[in-house]
Amino acid sequence: MRLLLIDDHTLFRAGLARIVQFWQPEASIRAVGTLGEGLRCLGEALPDLVLLDLSLPDARSVHPVTSLRAAAPTLPILVISMLETAEAVSEALRLGARGYVHKTEDEAVMLQALRLVLAGGSVVPGWYEQRRSAMVPPAPQPGPLSPRQHEVLGLIEQGRSNKEIARSLGIAEATVKIHVHNLLKALGTDSRQKAAYLSRQGR
Repeated sequence: MRLLLIDDHTLFRAGLARIVQFWQPEASIRAVGTLGEGLRCLGEALPDLVLLDLSLPDARSVHPVTSLRAAAPTLPILVISMLETAEAVSEALRLGARGYVHKTEDEAVMLQALRLVLAGGSVVPGWYEQRRSAMVPPAPQPGPLSPRQHEVLGLIEQGRSNKEIARSLGIAEATVKIHVHNLLKALGTDSRQKAAYLSRQGR
């Protein structure tokens, strides 16, 4: 297993390298302190995984995940950062990182994240999933139907076509199409059959 660790904190690099080496004694680990050094390492040989800090001194103008993906598009990247915001996690994942771990996590969490990403999976902090779920707006509730839409829906239940509905109600077929579109939208479906089913269930 070949790992590339890019982090500008010498003690953290050394500590994480020791943890990985203890877990996988045969692992080949290259540890560097800047994005530029990391990119040069990629030019020499591609690792199986990159462990990447986001707050690098030479990565102010371009996101480091973007730079690494440009150099090696299929390379798995696991971000290990002190940044603890949903925005930081979302951006890293959007740009192509396979996982995100906070630097304060313990050894077991770090190693589990490594295993998951090396196996082709992904990993995010538990708090990120909770915050993202809390940010999802509730699904819109179907709005009320107008009297005319109720009439159209009743004829849809009978299996009538738009032309037949227009003839029954004495209105233009184009008007029927507008009513059908609006009532389907109000019921939250794009199917006439589903609309008829929902109408029967609501009685």
